[in-house]
Amino acid sequence: MQHSSRKSQTFPSIAKLLQSYLQCALSHVCSETLTTAELGNHTHAFMLQQEKNSLKYRSAIALAVARNQSDLAPEIAKQLAEVLAGQISPDFAQIQHLPPASIEFTLGKGAIQQWLSDGLSCTCEFSGKQIVSFPEYVRDRCWQLLRLGIEENIIAPCVTQWKDLSWFRSSILQAPDWEFLYHLIASSDRLESGLSAQQRQKLAHRLSTAFLTFHRQCQLFNRQQLHFPEISKIRLALIAITQEIIQMTINH
Repeated sequence: MQHSSRKSQTFPSIAKLLQSYLQCALSHVCSETLTTAELGNHTHAFMLQQEKNSLKYRSAIALAVARNQSDLAPEIAKQLAEVLAGQISPDFAQIQHLPPASIEFTLGKGAIQQWLSDGLSCTCEFSGKQIVSFPEYVRDRCWQLLRLGIEENIIAPCVTQWKDLSWFRSSILQAPDWEFLYHLIASSDRLESGLSAQQRQKLAHRLSTAFLTFHRQCQLFNRQQLHFPEISKIRLALIAITQEIIQMTINH
């Protein structure tokens, strides 16, 4: 895998993107009651959940905005959901108001495809350094699997040649794929939240453990499996992103 250099250690965060949409919606719905600073402070509260073969973000921002007038929260949540539905493509996320006062974003094919493509732009190369930790072992194991994917002609040697995921179909993902995708997206969101060194170590360890489960349950190189080679390309993309996230936690 060729190295793709970056000016800063950042990684695509779906939560951060949704926060920008939410902040814009808040400015429309609550412009007369919230200051600019308050708008920013209220957009961090997102919770990612996995429900079978789907990933959902939920926000109870309306309760915070309503402050001590909790009876206003349901109407605020309803208005925010309506504004957000007009801002966000249904292919990216389905928006709905969950009574009494929550907003739910169900990620669509477009959101996952964009996140994968952007994440592949960040992938790193084999470090060549001595392995001294469990996450470092997993990072280098990811590199070995990517090399095998190249040798098997499933993916191209250069990331820029296979990060175009126009062929991507979330419908072919299986339960272990969704479970691991949840871990990856949650990890990328947490990287953007300003973690301490100890928190980064814990994140790397949890992701490494999740990777081993994923690798044990999902086939990569079986050409007889259903939806080959697309399913293998997706799984190798997840592995490439795993490698980079772990590397980022180690570099700090």
